[in-house]
Amino acid sequence: MGIEKEENQQPKSFFQSKILWIVIALIVLIGCIIGGILYHNYLVAKPGKIYLKKVNDVAENILINNSSADLMIYQYEDVWDEAIQKENDIDKAVNDQYKVFEEDGSISQLNSDQAKIQKRISDLSDYPKGYKEYYDLIKECNTTNLRYVNLAIDPSGLTYQSYRDKTLKISKQFLKEYDQIMNRIKQKPH
Repeated sequence: MGIEKEENQQPKSFFQSKILWIVIALIVLIGCIIGGILYHNYLVAKPGKIYLKKVNDVAENILINNSSADLMIYQYEDVWDEAIQKENDIDKAVNDQYKVFEEDGSISQLNSDQAKIQKRISDLSDYPKGYKEYYDLIKECNTTNLRYVNLAIDPSGLTYQSYRDKTLKISKQFLKEYDQIMNRIKQKPH
């Protein structure tokens, strides 16, 4: 009888063992985890990192453009102030300064830089999922910068005080928007 029982028992095949199924399940689970990590790092996180780098670069270009406009605005204010102090023809003094900026290439440089910035912002319009906010922020910042640049190029039609008030207001708004972009970039988990 003992021999009959042993004959009826078939040896278990390797594929029928519980250990094999557990090992296969663990391998599949590990593969899914690794695949998920790779998917996130290369298809989700990496495009986001690249996009934020581009946003940061454009923001820095806008800041440089704004700084160039600053120098021109300060020069206009100095010329304007001096003309008022010396009771000279204010319009002539401002127009003469405009001609200087035109001749030394300051105006064309501002316009050229602004065109490059606009192109780069246009390139940012194809943002990864979850990054629209950065596109909107950079567009808003550049719109404010463009208003400032336009005042640097052509201050005509304004009084000295209204020019100063307007440039100061726009400058503060620009710096607030620029800081907002930079802070959001720092807060985004990479």
